[in-house]
Amino acid sequence: MAVIDWALGALVITAASFVQGLAGFGIGLVGLAFLPYLMSPATAIVLLTLYAAPFTLGVFIQLRDDFRLSGIRDMLVGTVLGTPIGVWGLAALPASLINRLIGVFI
Repeated sequence: MAVIDWALGALVITAASFVQGLAGFGIGLVGLAFLPYLMSPATAIVLLTLYAAPFTLGVFIQLRDDFRLSGIRDMLVGTVLGTPIGVWGLAALPASLINRLIGVFI
């Protein structure tokens, strides 16, 4: 990766982090809209996951009084079923198709 790609990637993550700080969500949406132009989609997804985890934890800590354990069941089912499918897709599908799928879902 060239130095300009690193700088642009840092700029994208900074902008995505700014949106996350303002709205409480959005680091993945903003980051995945632009990072696949600079790196492979698989790398972009892993990178954004690593950045999103501490931001999400920070939001959770601020809002923990509003957290209800009963509401997590549906999200947990979706995560357990969707994660293996997503990992398989990243490993098996070509990068060009993953880029198109990201565009469709965003």
